[in-house]
Amino acid sequence: MNTHTLFTDFLDRMEFLYQEIRTDLARLPENALDWSPADDMNSIGVLLAHLVGAAQYWACDMPAGGESERVRSVEFEVTKTTHAQLEQLLESSMSRIKASVATLTLADLERKVSSEMFGDEEFTVSWCLMHAIEHSATHVGHIQLMRHYWQNTHPNA
Repeated sequence: MNTHTLFTDFLDRMEFLYQEIRTDLARLPENALDWSPADDMNSIGVLLAHLVGAAQYWACDMPAGGESERVRSVEFEVTKTTHAQLEQLLESSMSRIKASVATLTLADLERKVSSEMFGDEEFTVSWCLMHAIEHSATHVGHIQLMRHYWQNTHPNA
C-alpha cells in the first residue's frame, strides 16, 4: 500500500465523499433513487452511476494509461436502482480506486497520459487524481440537492 501523504489524503477525500453519499442514501426510501423533479434532471441513481464511472476513469483508467472500458452514455440510462445496488457500486468503486492508487509512485504523478475520449489531450496523473475529487464533489452536491428536493416534495414519504 502506498503510504505517501498525497495518496492517503486523496483516498481519505474520496472515502469522505462516498460516505456523504451513503448518508444521503440512508435518508431516502428506495423509490426516491430513480425520481427526478424534471425531465432534464438526473436521478440519484444516474448521478451515482456517473460519479462512480468518472471517478474510476480518472483515478484508475487514466493513471493506468488511458485505456478504458467505460461507456459513459450507459451511466445516464440507469433505472430501478436499489440501496443495495448503489452501496455495492460505492464499495466496488472504492476498492478499485484503492488498488489503483496503491500502484502509483510520486514519479507517476508527473507522467502524462491521454485518452481518445478527450481527443488525445494529455493530462498529468496528478491532474487526473485531483479531477476525480473535483468531479465527484460536484456530483455529491447534486445528490444532496436531489435528496433535499425529494424530501421537500414528498414530505410524507
